[in-house]
Amino acid sequence: MVTFDLVAIVFATWIAFAIKMETLAPVQFETTWWILIAMPLVAVPIFASVHLYRSVIRFIGPRFCLSLFQGVSISAMCMIGFAFMSRAELFPRTVPIIYWL
Repeated sequence: MVTFDLVAIVFATWIAFAIKMETLAPVQFETTWWILIAMPLVAVPIFASVHLYRSVIRFIGPRFCLSLFQGVSISAMCMIGFAFMSRAELFPRTVPIIYWL
């Protein structure tokens, strides 16, 4: 499950940029390529801290949905923080919102 999340987070980050820029190879990755590496390294521990990996898939209920919402929300906020701290000028402000969805 963690391995899938590592791949899915990279894909979600990339697709958020692709949707925003309307191209499969956004120019922003020339300067913000590190976000594809940083997001999985930050998001998976966040998911673990909200006990997302404790839930057994067949018992998905309201508690799992709350954990998922918390994990993805905190992860999106970390993306905003990374962009702000690195002063990435080409980082679109709507990418974290698309990532969150």
